[in-house]
Amino acid sequence: MIFSGTFRNFAFAFAFTAFVPTAHAGMVTLYIIPSPLGLNWDSPKTLVRSAVRNYLTHARLPFGHVNLHLKCSVSWGDPIDFEDVTGSLGTADDPSKRLLFNQGYGLGILFATMPGRLEPQAEALREVRARIQNGNVRFLQFKTDGQACRKMADHLNNFRDQGYDRLYGLANRPLMGEGGVCTTFAESFLEVAGIYTPQIRSAWERVYLVPERLIGGPLTGNFVPARILLLPLRPFWRHRWASSNEPHFSIRILDPEAMIYFIDQSWANGSSFTGETSTPAIPATMGQARGLIIDATSR
Repeated sequence: MIFSGTFRNFAFAFAFTAFVPTAHAGMVTLYIIPSPLGLNWDSPKTLVRSAVRNYLTHARLPFGHVNLHLKCSVSWGDPIDFEDVTGSLGTADDPSKRLLFNQGYGLGILFATMPGRLEPQAEALREVRARIQNGNVRFLQFKTDGQACRKMADHLNNFRDQGYDRLYGLANRPLMGEGGVCTTFAESFLEVAGIYTPQIRSAWERVYLVPERLIGGPLTGNFVPARILLLPLRPFWRHRWASSNEPHFSIRILDPEAMIYFIDQSWANGSSFTGETSTPAIPATMGQARGLIIDATSR
């Protein structure tokens, strides 16, 4: 097992063991962390301004985050005893500021690939522990069979072994060997396990048409000054998302705050249904944190 004796002594350990699956099964839990002040995707300008406001809070995770906790117990005929907690992050030498202010990337920053890393387990646990205690996190927990958990464990090991964790980009696709960000990294586990329900996908997924005129860097060869995105320039139409009949590049994003809203709405309704088999999502708590438990062992 990866977990050390130190972890077992954590006062909040019950939060990770309260829903431990029975033998010959598995569990994957997504811990969804909001940004300090929220990200506003209404337009390119509101997005950039809200991102700057979050950045200036000097929070450790200024744009939100998703941590993943994977636990597999021994399966008959396919022995596995595996546990890990991690998430995809940028590195300390994040070049975003330089790309925006010196190299004129503009919204090309949304399509850039930057240095990345997988969060060490101790680092991820500290963050999750604090947020479980104060409630500033939501969770989605899936109970799976042993075969699905084996696939997720293999996927995590392969992601590390192939160096995909070093490729960090919002538009990157983990299952295509491109790396990714925390949300797409977490999504890839649900995909390989076959437990990604249509309702969760639609709650999380957003597609935006980014105007070509606001994209700089190698994607277009343009230089887009940062002031174009930050100052109240006119006319207003220059600062909206593109329509389908004008030059643009589309980007698919997974919005952690949309998933938090989905969980909160499910709590307000008492339950939710997450797939064509009407698998119930049961409201539950870990410490002060709210979330949903989904039994996906039959999916």
